[in-house]
Amino acid sequence: MNNKIIDLLADRRIINENIIRLVNEDIKSLPYKKDDKCINLKTKEVFWIHDIRPTLLNGITPNGHFTIYVNPPKNDGTQSAKKRILFYEYQDIKKLEG
Repeated sequence: MNNKIIDLLADRRIINENIIRLVNEDIKSLPYKKDDKCINLKTKEVFWIHDIRPTLLNGITPNGHFTIYVNPPKNDGTQSAKKRILFYEYQDIKKLEG
């Protein structure tokens, strides 16, 4: 393989690692964390944060954003085991106390 390509691939790996590190810093600064019960301030939908991870295009390349996975409530209002991706703005989420 061409040495220039090898060098560029190494640079890409370093850049991707830096992007993931910075996104993880953003995730740590959010006012809500994994397992928090939250509400969407616009739709009033309640859910629990299942996980927050850097978004990886094609499963490999970070795009500088993060994906929030949530558990919606069951019919009785308790946390379900279902998992889905949150598709609205993270700024619209507020942690519920208790």
